[in-house]
Amino acid sequence: MNERHPMPYSFDVMLQQLLNDYSSLTLEKLKAYLSTSLPSATPTDEPLTMDEAAAFLKIKKATLYQYCSESRIPHYKPGKTTLFKRSDLLAWLDEYRVETTSNRTREAEDLFLNANRHKKSPK
Repeated sequence: MNERHPMPYSFDVMLQQLLNDYSSLTLEKLKAYLSTSLPSATPTDEPLTMDEAAAFLKIKKATLYQYCSESRIPHYKPGKTTLFKRSDLLAWLDEYRVETTSNRTREAEDLFLNANRHKKSPK
């Protein structure tokens, strides 16, 4: 007679536990990679320092200082520290978006058509 010895865990349970451990480890590594390698991929309102904001905007720190002193860019001054919100910086960048020629042409056509619709017809 071949007796099976009871095992504390069945093979299925051990395999499932191994897969869970591996997937959580992989997920942790992925989160760590994304948080360090792609900071602009996930906009947050976590405060940025002057150095971080300059790096995020890809401009010189001196230029950022100038923009702050001229109140050209949104920032926060709790004491002597200057801080920025990533969402504010993204909104500020959108103000400087240059439209493509096709978008400007389409907008001009829409304005022209709307202006002609509102003209009174001669009686």
